Amino acid sequence: MVEDPKINEAIIQEHETLDGRIIQIAMNNINNTHKYRIKEPRMKNFSEFSKSVSSVVQAVDVGGFGAGVRYAISEAKKTGKPDQANDTTQESIDLGTALHKRIEEYIKHGWIDLDDQTFMNWYDTVGKDTNWVATEVFCYDRTFGYGGTIDALSFDGTTYTIWDWKSKNTNTYRRNWYYPKDRAQLAGYARALMNMESKYYPIMEAKIAYVMRDSDLVEVQSFNIGQYITLFESSWHFTDLVSTLKDRKTKEYRVGE
Repeated sequence: MVEDPKINEAIIQEHETLDGRIIQIAMNNINNTHKYRIKEPRMKNFSEFSKSVSSVVQAVDVGGFGAGVRYAISEAKKTGKPDQANDTTQESIDLGTALHKRIEEYIKHGWIDLDDQTFMNWYDTVGKDTNWVATEVFCYDRTFGYGGTIDALSFDGTTYTIWDWKSKNTNTYRRNWYYPKDRAQLAGYARALMNMESKYYPIMEAKIAYVMRDSDLVEVQSFNIGQYITLFESSWHFTDLVSTLKDRKTKEYRVGE
């Protein structure tokens, strides 16, 4: 296998296993989609590109399309602008990205941005009293062939906890406080760490901090990941089947041209 030049454009992390081996995980941003590769000590080159956890759990988002349509109509009615939903969504993405960056800087370097009220809400509720051990951690599941980036990991002296940050509007959160897709996402990370035999295993708990963009509310949802690993695996099988059938149909169509 000839090494793909795109590996030179990747961010590469080294990940230590329980027995002291070093695994390399590479992440490329291709068309605004994260793609992951793995290279174990016995491998000469990195593996092929894989799916991301976030793409796998899309199948869990039941009713997501309908909700998106309702949201677009609502934003258009409120503002009189047909494309307002796109503008609002991009603004939300930008705010979420900025929050992730502030949290990463705090966990890695201890930097505190007193002028960023959203970050300070997170810091006062979650950040300052937690024993953080890592942030923005790449993981890779060799058996299913997918990768992901974990927002943060903490350690309580016995086990590790996976964390994720989600930014929401307060009213939206209060209407839809239960997000199974988010939980399945963290379960996918935990499954990857297990199959990597990562030093950050066992993972017995996952926590999602929902940080509001328009208020001081920060709510942490804690859950046992066991049943959500089953949900994630079901989503993976569904996604894989759809991808297989799509590839097969594409080949049949091209042959018949």
